[in-house]
Amino acid sequence: MDLSQQDIFFNDLRFLSEDLGLINRTSGVNATSPIMCGDFRHITFPDGLAIHSIDAIEKQHTNSSMELGPCLSFNFIFQGQVHYSFGGKKYLLGQLTPNENIECSAIVNNTHEMLSRQMQAEMPVRKLNIYVEKHWLINRFQSKNDLNRLSKIFSHQGIYHWEPGKQTLYHAYQLFTSHCNDEFTGRLELESQTVHLLSLCIEELQKQSLIFNDSQMAPETKESFVQEKIDQVLEKHHKIKAIATALNMSTSTLQRKIKARYDMNASAYIKQWKLERAKKALILEDMSIGEAAFLTGYNHTSNFITAFKQNFGLTPKEYIKVHSNKYI
Repeated sequence: MDLSQQDIFFNDLRFLSEDLGLINRTSGVNATSPIMCGDFRHITFPDGLAIHSIDAIEKQHTNSSMELGPCLSFNFIFQGQVHYSFGGKKYLLGQLTPNENIECSAIVNNTHEMLSRQMQAEMPVRKLNIYVEKHWLINRFQSKNDLNRLSKIFSHQGIYHWEPGKQTLYHAYQLFTSHCNDEFTGRLELESQTVHLLSLCIEELQKQSLIFNDSQMAPETKESFVQEKIDQVLEKHHKIKAIATALNMSTSTLQRKIKARYDMNASAYIKQWKLERAKKALILEDMSIGEAAFLTGYNHTSNFITAFKQNFGLTPKEYIKVHSNKYI
């Protein structure tokens, strides 16, 4: 989708998350007024790879939240300041004026986590983003070394900054300024450029040892990815026996798989999953703290608040505040 030097409304931006299957919730937006003015592009490729670029002036103070699944998200900030929240922290990227030192960062997300973007009226923003889902990488990593490498990439969750080389910056700017004519060859060329830049970003992170540490995590294999299946079942069942039955395995096998993968028993994992579900309810579904407590099986809100803080380091109220449109 291409919007060239024109008013951009919330519905135009919503396509970005919808194309990727992400749930998006926006607060404080005037849907009848433009949210940005300038150029906004986003292109989604098959199986979980996407790019978007912005060269525009933000026109509203607003907040947009979504739940990210396991993924990598690389950002190149050419101009402007970008405020956002990830997990339980707020971040500020970029600078107000154009600068030779392009700011680059990466989100490494190894679970399901909340991301909120806070826009500022009259803020000029020039940025490029590459987003790739974990399963896209899994389907392309074949050798044992590849799988070990993938495991190290996702061994720690967080925000990482790195100094890009000249080649990476050159390809980032080429991708930022390129325009796809939506023809078959044009999209193939753009996808090729995106994959090439993605590989450069991963290589540079590896060389600077920011996320590729000596983690002893088990290598990623297609067989080891039981989490997605378990999470799907947990939407309907919360008892260990019912979960095991739905997955066509014995309770002892389920316990063993969860223990081997997450170093906790099944009951502890289910409790943690419920609390993760509560974060989504608080931010995306606008539930009250009491409603989120009930959703996760707590009869007393105080017990829910205590468990939430023990797991995430913030109370539910503090977590909501982090993802609000209050700037850093």
